[in-house]
Amino acid sequence: MQVFRPADYPFPPARGRDALSLKADGSLVKSISGADDRATKMPAGSWKVQDEKLILQQQGGACNEYAIESVNADKLLLRPL
Repeated sequence: MQVFRPADYPFPPARGRDALSLKADGSLVKSISGADDRATKMPAGSWKVQDEKLILQQQGGACNEYAIESVNADKLLLRPL
């Protein structure tokens, strides 16, 4: 499972975190923790919800699908498919 929280969530210190920004227009900004723990932005992309799945499509062809286990105002819980 992967848990995503709002950007203003009071996280404790960490050595890097993955982040998703799902925009209302269907665009996607994804970042992952880099080798030096700083966020590294991935190629831009798009997202959509189909049935109970979140589908992330990045430029260059990478596509990831997740089962949406739970969603509310302060937490998104995804299971990679």
